[in-house]
Amino acid sequence: MPSRLAWFLVPLCGCSLLVSTSGLSDGEVRGADGGGGSNDGATTIDARPTDGGVESAAPPDASDAYSAAVLSDSPLAYMRLDDAAGTTARNSVSGAAATYVGTVKLGAAGAIAGNGAVELTDGWIDFGDNFAFGGDAPYTIELWMRPTIVSDTRFIFDRGPSTGTAPGEGYTAYFGTGYTLAARARVAGGEFGYVSTSGSPRTDTWTYFVVTYDGSANRLFVDGVQIAANGGGSIGTSSPGRFAVGNLARGQFNKFVGFVDEVAIYGRALSAARIAAHFAAAGR
Repeated sequence: MPSRLAWFLVPLCGCSLLVSTSGLSDGEVRGADGGGGSNDGATTIDARPTDGGVESAAPPDASDAYSAAVLSDSPLAYMRLDDAAGTTARNSVSGAAATYVGTVKLGAAGAIAGNGAVELTDGWIDFGDNFAFGGDAPYTIELWMRPTIVSDTRFIFDRGPSTGTAPGEGYTAYFGTGYTLAARARVAGGEFGYVSTSGSPRTDTWTYFVVTYDGSANRLFVDGVQIAANGGGSIGTSSPGRFAVGNLARGQFNKFVGFVDEVAIYGRALSAARIAAHFAAAGR
């Protein structure tokens, strides 16, 4: 069994944080540029359904203990990212599908035994103008990741404006050399409510990554354990907005590079007990 990350409490900026002490496939979809370049000039293939971006979901896939645990908590969206071909990321519950954009590779070995994942080499996943969670609306964003590059700023997910260059309202999670964080953001106030660690995600194993907001506190969980918490605050909604996995919502040049799997989004803050149960169900 892979070794579990170790964490210890340290004071930082008046809040308590837990800090880490540890340290292809078929079905390729390509854009015009490669190797982590910018969105500019990239050819993307958009396979959104013609009925306004809502696809009829397949029957819920509870074929393994992990997916059964996720589905038991009634996610708003659950993308297993095991699609064999095409550019549409199937939603395992009713609701909007997502779109693979840029250079991605389908059919990689996933975080859950027997299930596939997607490799983002110079691409990302577009969930469209969904999941704004404005004001103090609660949410949970859950996924598995295995980055192959940890330098610079690499976005795990981001909800914000889909165009322009100015900061917008929303929430975000990203990492770089020596840190991993999640935050909320306002146009005037910038990012706030940081929850962070001093460690980068490891490149040689899957990491289970969860961010929750319960209306008052922003929390970060790694491998089923809460490692940081901080006060949140109300946010507006960006219009036009976008929820993106593997990129800044309005696009940038240091996309996430590596593997992503099992993205689930909930309209409430999952409890620490449920998050630990999901991690345990993965059997890693």
